[in-house]
Amino acid sequence: MQTLPAFPNRSLLSRRQLEVTGCLVHGLTNKEIARKMEISPRTVEDYRFQVLRKLGVRNTIELTRFVYQLN
Repeated sequence: MQTLPAFPNRSLLSRRQLEVTGCLVHGLTNKEIARKMEISPRTVEDYRFQVLRKLGVRNTIELTRFVYQLN
């Protein structure tokens, strides 16, 4: 799993959602994440959607800014 800093609402995410979040903010594609986690790309998409919804962001760029608390 990619290392993530503490960020708001982190506790809302499951271990797998945090794992996907770490991979996303470090630039991995859904296919790369799927291979790394040994799950399907569709499952990665589901986790990604859940993370974005729970954290109230619209895309991976906003997710990265949120996690690293960038303005």
